Formats: sequence, C-alpha cells, structure tokens
Amino acid sequence: MGRPVRDLAGERFGRLLVVDRDASRPSKAGAYWNCVCDCGKQSSVRSGPLVNGQSTSCGCLSKELTRTRSTKHGMEGTPSYQLWDGMIRRCSNKKHAAYESYGARGITVCERWLEFSNFYEDMGVRPDGMSLDRIDNNKGYSPDNCRWATHKEQCRNTRSNHLKTLFCETKTIADWADQFSLSYNIVYLRIRMGWPIEKAVLTPPTR
Repeated sequence: MGRPVRDLAGERFGRLLVVDRDASRPSKAGAYWNCVCDCGKQSSVRSGPLVNGQSTSCGCLSKELTRTRSTKHGMEGTPSYQLWDGMIRRCSNKKHAAYESYGARGITVCERWLEFSNFYEDMGVRPDGMSLDRIDNNKGYSPDNCRWATHKEQCRNTRSNHLKTLFCETKTIADWADQFSLSYNIVYLRIRMGWPIEKAVLTPPTR
C-alpha cells in the first residue's frame, strides 16, 4: 500500500486556497487539488509544487512581478534577463511554445526567482557557452536545482537521453558519441530513426 494522501483541503499556499481534491486528474506523481487564487481564477495544482512552495498563485503573481519590477534593475534586454524571462514564460504562459514540456508538466519557478534581481543575485551573469540547466529534470527552477551547464552536459541530462548498452557497458547517448568521436546530434538522430546503438556509433558520418 502507498502512503496516504495528505488532505490539503482548506489549506492556503500563498495566494492559492485549496478547495478539494481534483478526482478527474489521477497522477502517479501526486494528487491534484482544485484551488482558487486570490485574483478569482481557479486552477488544478499538484500536491508537490503546493507543499514545496513552488506554486503560490495561478500565475498572476509572476505576471505582476514581471510587469512592475522588470524595469527597475536596468538589465531588461540583456542575455541574463532574456534567459530569466524565457524561464518564467515557459512555466506560466500556456501560449508559449514550450509550455507543454514545462508548465503543463508541473515545472515551476520558485517564488524567490519570480523577481529577476533575486535570480541574478543567485546565478550571476551567464558564462559564455553555457545555459541554465535543472539538475533534476522532474523538479522546478530554484537555486538548489539549477546550475550553468555546457550544451554537452545538458545533452547528458535531458529526459530524452536514454541509456544504451554496447559491449556489456551502459552509457548515455552523449557518452557513446564522445567515445567514438561523433556528434551527439548524429548519434541521437540515428537512434531516433531506428538504428541499433552498434550501427549508430560504428558507422562513420557521411560527408
């Protein structure tokens, strides 16, 4: 038997007041709860983000902070600000092209990072050639789950980077590509096309 589900009905998490459990959305990742935001909007939120403080509004808080504070730091338009803005949008804006892989999957931005100045204080200027990477891809954006990573490091950390076994060894696609001096993209695309791992890494790239 699994652990009993904590009853969150009647509890408040930031601007969200939990009304009752959302029985229409069963999930192995945790129960969903019908919530009412202080702004009046209703939403269904998973237990984890509520309890961990990652979800504290229907998204209105993020929009307010972005609108009222984005011009105070004088960095609007810089690479660091654009990176932060993209992080906020793909987690909260349902019209964003990447929302299905982030916000819809329960990936949120911690309350502290809803303000750009706090994000900048924690992460600083983005190093050349690096981008923001979540250490645990099933958790949201927060100081303890984010780092600056190279493209290769991100490839190793992506959800789609399955482990492959060859010569009695099991490695990520990125590691196999490194070992045989191939581009990660070439090996990954070959595997997507149905090639076995042996053929994908032992076939020289065509010119």
